[in-house]
Amino acid sequence: MHSVMFIIYLKLGGATPTMRLGLTVHRGNRTWSSLPNDFELNMNPGFEDVSFYMLNGATRRGVQVRKRVRFNNKSMDSVWSINNQTFGKVSMGYHPLVGEAGVHVAYALEYLAKNKSWEKAY
Repeated sequence: MHSVMFIIYLKLGGATPTMRLGLTVHRGNRTWSSLPNDFELNMNPGFEDVSFYMLNGATRRGVQVRKRVRFNNKSMDSVWSINNQTFGKVSMGYHPLVGEAGVHVAYALEYLAKNKSWEKAY
């Protein structure tokens, strides 16, 4: 059984030409979000990705990680905390997140698929 469920609402060929909207819900707690799509592992100028975090239980906090992004031949690995009902802008790369112990995670995400190769395969 997968630990994460993802539903995309605004799809290619749908109501908007480039805007994509999705919802990710972690099943249980202490589960990490899914792996990135291939295009997210490279810097792509103009890519915009925003998440709205919905954290429930215990501290209502979690951690977001960004790894393996390369820009100007330098790694851009970083870690930051996330809180319930806040927005986060996430750039390209492997960017999983997880709730603290006892915290259930869900997040809405929005991105602009300005390039056809940016369509996420779900």
